[in-house]
Amino acid sequence: MKLLYLTNGICGGGGLERVLSVKTRHFISQQQHDVGIIRLNEQGKTSFFDFHPDIQFYDIELATTNKLSRYISYMKAVAHAVQDYQPDIVFVCDDGIKGLFVPLWLKTKAKLVYERHASLEFNNTAVPLQKLMRKAVRLYDAFVVLTPSCKQDWGNQQNIHVIANPLTDVPEQSSSLTSQRAICVGSLSHNKGYDLLIEALAKIKDMPWQVDIYGRGDQGQLRAQATHLGVSLDQLQFKGESQQIDQAYQQADFLILPSRTEGFGMVLIEAMAYGVPCVAFDCPNGPRYIIADQKNGFLAKAADPKDLAKKIESMLALSPAQRQQMGEHAKHTSQRYLVNHIADQWQQLFSQLHH
Repeated sequence: MKLLYLTNGICGGGGLERVLSVKTRHFISQQQHDVGIIRLNEQGKTSFFDFHPDIQFYDIELATTNKLSRYISYMKAVAHAVQDYQPDIVFVCDDGIKGLFVPLWLKTKAKLVYERHASLEFNNTAVPLQKLMRKAVRLYDAFVVLTPSCKQDWGNQQNIHVIANPLTDVPEQSSSLTSQRAICVGSLSHNKGYDLLIEALAKIKDMPWQVDIYGRGDQGQLRAQATHLGVSLDQLQFKGESQQIDQAYQQADFLILPSRTEGFGMVLIEAMAYGVPCVAFDCPNGPRYIIADQKNGFLAKAADPKDLAKKIESMLALSPAQRQQMGEHAKHTSQRYLVNHIADQWQQLFSQLHH
């Protein structure tokens, strides 16, 4: 089968890019599908994750700043790539609003599948626009979300399928959970909630632990906030984006995910694969499906720094034996998301679409 992905880009180090590299590699090497990817303004750039060499790339360069002419160029270039590749299925992986309405202008015999990697709240949209976005669900042959509550958010329509993100493998090596170090992984955007984390850390007195944040973005405001609230920058360190994130997981005692919204929370299962328990806000929509409170981590009330501080303190108060037990539960949880299992669910969907 010929699968063609339409995405804004694959060169970043985020969850969407990682998931796309894992899935497409499996589809090509294990399920013998052909894969093409349409991407924007990335010609000549190197991808952060490893993509299968057999993928056929279509690069769309959009130079103009005029929004209307930019969108018209985009539509023409996408239509041209689809015409050239002749796919059986086109996947739209674009959490912006433009992606939702692709079926209105893309003329193709291929089945159209929308993949939503962010929660509905992610776009911060007004209620009337959310209603319009929900209507767009019907334009697609299948609309794939990551959690059951995402399905509810989008109106629980019949063509909505829940398929979680995949994990490549569960490494043999686990973290020793003895380095007195917590980590956060994710871009330094407002949605990732590092300002809320800093508020929480300011409430924890005499914490001998270090918290390392891995992710790209502007550190200036967050550093200023930390200094203002008396959080030491020796204790809270900004490490930037890392190609060796696996090593960071191996040297962590727990992971903190302070996001305001998460479509899924890929970093939770990545950390858990190394036996690292997690603390996260119970934000819409992902963490509550991955973290079993007090078993493989702790869930704090959404966007509540005071409760996050409490949950971090609960994690710090665990004995080494309790933390090891939590880490074992975490590792066990991650096995539910192995790529073979997730790819089988995709294969069922492909068969359904071409039944």
